[in-house]
Amino acid sequence: MQAIVAMLSKTALTLVVLMLCACGGQANPHTCFGEYPDHRDTTWGVGGRAWFDPGLNAVTNYGIAAFPDGDGLVLAGRLDTRDQGARFALYRFDANGQLDPHFGESGGYTATRFGFVSANPLDAARAADGSYIIAGRDLANTFIARFDARGHLDPDFGRNGLVTSSYATPLQDQHLAIDAQGRIVTSANATSRIVIERRLPDGRPDPAFGSNGRTVIMAPLSAGQAHALTIQPDGRILIAGTEPIATAYAAALVIRLNDDGSYDTSFGAQGITRIDLKQNSDLRALAVDPAGHIVAAGKNCQGISTHCADLIARLDSDGNPDASFGTRGLRTAEASPGLFNAARALVIDAAGRILTVGDTYVPVWFDDPIGKCMPIKTTELRRYLPDSTPDEAFGPNGLRLGGQHSSDPAQYAYTLALDPAGRILVTGELSVATNGTASRVMAPAVTRYLP
Repeated sequence: MQAIVAMLSKTALTLVVLMLCACGGQANPHTCFGEYPDHRDTTWGVGGRAWFDPGLNAVTNYGIAAFPDGDGLVLAGRLDTRDQGARFALYRFDANGQLDPHFGESGGYTATRFGFVSANPLDAARAADGSYIIAGRDLANTFIARFDARGHLDPDFGRNGLVTSSYATPLQDQHLAIDAQGRIVTSANATSRIVIERRLPDGRPDPAFGSNGRTVIMAPLSAGQAHALTIQPDGRILIAGTEPIATAYAAALVIRLNDDGSYDTSFGAQGITRIDLKQNSDLRALAVDPAGHIVAAGKNCQGISTHCADLIARLDSDGNPDASFGTRGLRTAEASPGLFNAARALVIDAAGRILTVGDTYVPVWFDDPIGKCMPIKTTELRRYLPDSTPDEAFGPNGLRLGGQHSSDPAQYAYTLALDPAGRILVTGELSVATNGTASRVMAPAVTRYLP
């Protein structure tokens, strides 16, 4: 999960204002588009949110994954301050959403950069034994670290809890999954290629996979990029992302590899399914439902990506679009008040419903001296029934929105999980007042929503 917040240019902001903010003369100017439900679990944390305050020296801080843990949860993320640099971090919050002082190395959390200048976490997973695996990188190397269930580096993994690898060119956008045998699979993007690695549970390269634990995907892709990774119950590896087809557009794609790292030629066309809508399409989340369908989520953008809609695709086990889902296996999101919609993560609940989360820009009323609607970035949650119909029981058109008022803190969503009670955990960044001051910083955070 490459957690980089895209900043809008002045031109793009102007476009959003023109398209969203024709708000003059509204009876209630504080709701520029009508209220959508939020349904945060306000009994937990502070208004349904929990975060770690990184202090006045904060730089770029975010959460990348949340894991239910008994009556609390563990948040994996990045802790980045001017004096200490970027670090892998694990935090534990108790049943009340408060930092658990008995967890980790520092009274509720562990943060380390392993002696390097920086360590930028990009994805995380929990193993069957309760340990936490975090993948990331610095400027030249990729890292995989394993922490035990109490947040301490595992000395039996790699070298003092860490393994590193490098490639001829820097690797970007790393993703991580753990298979049923405890083997660790990662994907990363290099120049015009995708690098897949698999390691044994102790961190050693798996000699049964590719060449000494590594497979490089080049042909027949022209410049494919991997943005999501998951593993089927039978061990085959699924990768989703995007591939430029022409100067003006890109196709979404799903790739399946065999257990040994070779293309699964029974899937799609020689191991690859392309979704070519003649626009700019990208898939950034993957899951396999109980029936064996492959479900992917991302975005489809018109033109120069100024108008994007959430995109959901469902494929059968052979990589063909599932005709019983949406329109020829695809569903684009119903109308919402926002633009730049992009699903970043998805989960499938026990009832087979599909939940996605991402960001969108919505018009919000600002009082004097502005006195008009202006766009803010906020969280967009959607839920679909198993046949792709928006779940109206979840919200209008199956939609819930985060901040909808100028007083709401900025929040960015990156990943999604469900706790045993079916409550929805969204991780990302949250703007918070730091150290009891009026100064605001972006903090690694998790928000809990009711089912």
